Amino acid sequence: MQPEVISALIGAAAAIPAAGLAYMVGRRQALATVEAARTQAEAGNKQWRNDNRRSTWLSFTRSIDELNKFAEREMRHGVGPDFTAHEALASIFEKLADVEFEGPASVVNLAQDVHRRLMRKITYGVLSSRFIATQRKFDLAVSEARRDLALSASNDTAEKILAAHEALNELASTVASSGCPPPSTHIGGLASTVFAPSIELVDEHHREAMANIAEGFARILGTAFTVAPHATLTAVSKLRECGHFSDEERGILIFNYSSEAALAMFKALNRSADADFRSARTAFLDEADKYLDRSLPFPRAADA
Repeated sequence: MQPEVISALIGAAAAIPAAGLAYMVGRRQALATVEAARTQAEAGNKQWRNDNRRSTWLSFTRSIDELNKFAEREMRHGVGPDFTAHEALASIFEKLADVEFEGPASVVNLAQDVHRRLMRKITYGVLSSRFIATQRKFDLAVSEARRDLALSASNDTAEKILAAHEALNELASTVASSGCPPPSTHIGGLASTVFAPSIELVDEHHREAMANIAEGFARILGTAFTVAPHATLTAVSKLRECGHFSDEERGILIFNYSSEAALAMFKALNRSADADFRSARTAFLDEADKYLDRSLPFPRAADA
C-alpha cells in the first residue's frame, strides 16, 4: 500500500471535520472582549437595567436562531454558510460577551450552555453533511447508470460507475468479514498525524470530544487499509476512472463503505445535538423571562 495513497484518502476525509472544527476557534478569540467588558463594568459601576438586558438577550437569541437555521440547512444539504450565516458566525461571540456583561449569573450560565450546544450542532452538521451528500450523489449516479444501460447496450460512463459501485461493495464485504481488527501501527500513526492539525484548532473545552471523533475516523479508514488493501486500492482506482468524484469524495466513499454504521452514526449525532440545543435554548429563555416584565417573543422547545 503506497503511503501517498493512504495519506491522500485520509487527508480528504480529515478535511471535513477540520471544516467543522474551524467554527469553534472564535470562542478563544472572544475571551479578551469578555474580560474587557468586565473591567469596564467594575470601573463604571454600571446599573443593570431590564431594558438593557432585554435588548441584549433579544440580540443573542436572534443570532443563535440564525445560526441554528444554518445548521439545519447544513445537515440536510451541506451547502455551506451564506452571507447571513457568516455574519451571525462573526458576531455570536460578541453577542455572548454582551450577555456575560449584563448578567445575572443564572442567565449567563445558560447562555454559555446554549452557545456550546449550538456550536456542537453546527460542527456535527458540517461534519456529517458532506458524507451524507456525497453518498446521495453516488447513489444517484448509480441509479442513473443502471437506467442508461437499460436504455443502451453500451455506455462507457455508466459501466465505470457501476464498476466503482461493485468495487465499493466488495470493499464493504471484505471489511465486514474480517472482524474489523484494529489498524496497523503504521497506518494508525499516519492517520493520527493527518488529523493532528485539525484537533489543535479546537478550544480546550471541545478538544477531547473532537479528538475522539477524529480517532474514530482514523480507525475506520485505517482498518480498511489494513484488512483490505487490494479492495481499497481497487475501489479508489475505479472511482478515479469515473471522473465524477473529487479526491475528497473518493475518501468519503471509501469511509462510508468501510463502515456500514457510519451514516447512521452521523444521523444519530445530529438528532442528539439538535435535541440538546433546543432544550438548552428553552432553559435560557425561561430563565431570562424571570427577570423581565414581558416574556421574550420567541417560540420554545419543539417549535424553536
